[in-house]
Amino acid sequence: MKVFAYPLTERVIDLENLKRIIGSQAVYKVTQVMEDMEDLLHLTSKYIIGEADRTKEVFIFREGSMVCWNVPELERRAILTFLHRHIDEPYSFDQINKEEEWMEYSSSKNFSCLQGDVLFIQDLDHIDVTETINPHKYAFSNALAQTATKNDETH
Repeated sequence: MKVFAYPLTERVIDLENLKRIIGSQAVYKVTQVMEDMEDLLHLTSKYIIGEADRTKEVFIFREGSMVCWNVPELERRAILTFLHRHIDEPYSFDQINKEEEWMEYSSSKNFSCLQGDVLFIQDLDHIDVTETINPHKYAFSNALAQTATKNDETH
C-alpha cells in the first residue's frame, strides 16, 4: 500500500468552508476530529463497497497540504482537481505533481515505525477509521504534510 503527500497552496486553507462543501457531496465523509486537531480535515469513503474503501483516508491540513492513504491514483487526481477549485491560490498541477512525495506502508500488529523506506503502521483493531483517526497515521501524515510543504518552500 502507498501513502502520498501533496503541497496544495502557500495560503492557509479555509477548512470550515471546505468541510461544508465536502459535506454536501456524496463521496466522502468528514470524520470528527479531536479539539487539538482543529487544523485538519480527515476524510473517509462515504460508501464502503469493499475492504479497500475501508482503508482509504485523506488528511487535508490547514497549512496547505494533503496526505492520502491507500487512495488510487485516479481518485487522488479527482480530489486534487476538486481542491484546486475550492482553495485560494492553489499551486499549478505541474508544481503539485513535481513535489509529490510517497512511501510504501504496511500494517503491523505490534508497533508503528519507519524501517528503511517503509512505514509500518500499528493496527488498532478497536478503531473504525470511518469514525475516528488512527493516531499513528495522523502522526505520520503530519510529518509527511510538513515535508511536502517544506519541499515547496525550497523552490
